[in-house]
Amino acid sequence: MQATNLHVVDQILEGMEHQLLAEYVEEERTPVQSAIMVSALSQLWIFGLYELLRSWRSRAESIIRFSESLQGKGTQERGDLIAAKKRQIETAAAPANNLVTRWPVFEKATSDTGFVGQLQSAVDGSEILFRRLATLRVTLAKHEIPQDGGYALAPGYGRIDQSTGSIYWEVLLRNREVDILSRREIANEARCLGEDRTSAILPRHIQEQISRFPKFSYHLRLAKVTLKSGRQLGKVLVFWNKIVVGALGPRRTPFLARDVVALEQDAEPQPRTEDGKL
Repeated sequence: MQATNLHVVDQILEGMEHQLLAEYVEEERTPVQSAIMVSALSQLWIFGLYELLRSWRSRAESIIRFSESLQGKGTQERGDLIAAKKRQIETAAAPANNLVTRWPVFEKATSDTGFVGQLQSAVDGSEILFRRLATLRVTLAKHEIPQDGGYALAPGYGRIDQSTGSIYWEVLLRNREVDILSRREIANEARCLGEDRTSAILPRHIQEQISRFPKFSYHLRLAKVTLKSGRQLGKVLVFWNKIVVGALGPRRTPFLARDVVALEQDAEPQPRTEDGKL
């Protein structure tokens, strides 16, 4: 229902954005009243999408953790854990009498490893959108720099994207980094959440290793990876410990993140002079 509601409002907002852009072009200045309306509704839509993703990811991760808690357990202990989880969900579901809708996914996770794997891939695949959305939400709702506590840059102030009419915001991050997001960009990315992104997602044990590396920037870490073939690649950029988003330096041959078998911390690149030399 929440996804449907967001879709309906997105369609309404898209029409308003097209109209806002038309007014902007015709008047050759910002149509203030229209911009205020689109900006206000855009912010509320952002909050709604954030809460939807946060709730879905939280529930998906609880199913994954439950499945992991059963691994390596004997028959008796495994049965006890399943029974305890069912009692917990039954208690939580009792006021709404909806155990029939809450328990089946946990029950499926006890025997279907493929289902749990698909769920993990879906959570990992939503990482970039959710993290960027979360930083925007902190700026708009709390007027703070994400994970910093400092004052945000012009919180709530949006500009008109001159290609779509959508409102976009500049999000100040730590160390004076800035992310720029438009509502249209976020909506388009949300529509792609069902796409298979497993080729860019690192194996779980590799994710745990890279989480201990120092950050290259607000959300990136830098690593030297070893592939199954034995080939090594340096200065690979990994977003939030999970997703390979590129590599620094000359153009590299593409590789599958799932083929990474080992990694080590890579040195931060040296600054370049104006002529491009180190």
